[in-house]
Amino acid sequence: MPIIPFMDLSHNNLSGPLTNLPNGAANVDDDGDFIEPALYLQNNTFNESIPRSFCKRTDLVYLDLSKNRLTGEIPKCFKNLQNLQFLRLSSNGLSGTLPSFIGNISELSSLNLNDNNFSGELPAELWNLSFLEVLDLGDNAFCGKIPEWIGEKIKLLWVFRLHKNNFTGGIPQSLCTTTNLQILDVAHKNLPGTIPHCLGELQGMRNDYGRDFGEGTEEGLVQDMKGSSYEYTTNTWYLVKNIDLSNNKFVGEIPVELTALSELLGLKLANNHLSGGIPDNIGNMRTLISLDLSGNELGGPIPPSVTNLTFLSHLNLSNNSRAEFQQEINCRPSSIHQYMRGTKIYEALRCQRIALIQMTQP
Repeated sequence: MPIIPFMDLSHNNLSGPLTNLPNGAANVDDDGDFIEPALYLQNNTFNESIPRSFCKRTDLVYLDLSKNRLTGEIPKCFKNLQNLQFLRLSSNGLSGTLPSFIGNISELSSLNLNDNNFSGELPAELWNLSFLEVLDLGDNAFCGKIPEWIGEKIKLLWVFRLHKNNFTGGIPQSLCTTTNLQILDVAHKNLPGTIPHCLGELQGMRNDYGRDFGEGTEEGLVQDMKGSSYEYTTNTWYLVKNIDLSNNKFVGEIPVELTALSELLGLKLANNHLSGGIPDNIGNMRTLISLDLSGNELGGPIPPSVTNLTFLSHLNLSNNSRAEFQQEINCRPSSIHQYMRGTKIYEALRCQRIALIQMTQP
């Protein structure tokens, strides 16, 4: 077999088992320039299990097998891949528990295992991944509590997604200590408790900066925004700042501290048991384009500051158990159009003093 440190066969119609892959050793091209060893095999229809021959590629920095039809478990010999920085196995049929040795691949900055059949609790060894920036384990069958060491030990997270799993307990307070977090998605998990007030301290959603999540790959990240699902690639992830806590069992009021997240684009708290009203200073969230508070127990006045949300294009307050939101506000045509557009609970609105907004009943 020839020595090929870099190979990209992604986005083809290749099928069958992954066998007879080239060896890797040389990491310079004919001009003497360094080549980061990588295998990009995503978006094909490769099937069967991940072959042990991959473990010979101890030089690999990037390994992307996402969006195939692979089954079985992560090979134990993957512990030899100590140079890996990006491991992407999402959207396959992989199963078993998450091996503890993953925590010993200390250079990992991106771990994407979403949309598989993994189960069990998260191994404590993951706290060794101090360089981890992307942790996407959504749409599996993981269980147990969300560990406190996320945030305590892993402080560089930009993307944290655990949606559609079987976790118990609430959101750990330690998560609030991450300084870079831009995407927090723990939707569809039936988590109990209250929404931590300290989420308003997430600096990554208060400051206007972004992060390039890697070149040469098109790992997709799906986020619910404006009532629809949108897929972003690693080239556009830095544009997204989103919190999705929908479809859980959160109770209590919406923390007013969340309104300090002035760079947040999307906030989805739908289908919980939240009570009280919309925070008065919601207008401080000046970049918000999507706000979904539907399916709760909210009511009371819509704060006048909502007209300051000049980028808001989706507002959903439907199916709250209290019958109506009441408020009188003066508005400019542009702002009132934007903050009501896309809402399912209004048939028509004009820019005038609004005395009553009738809501759809559950």
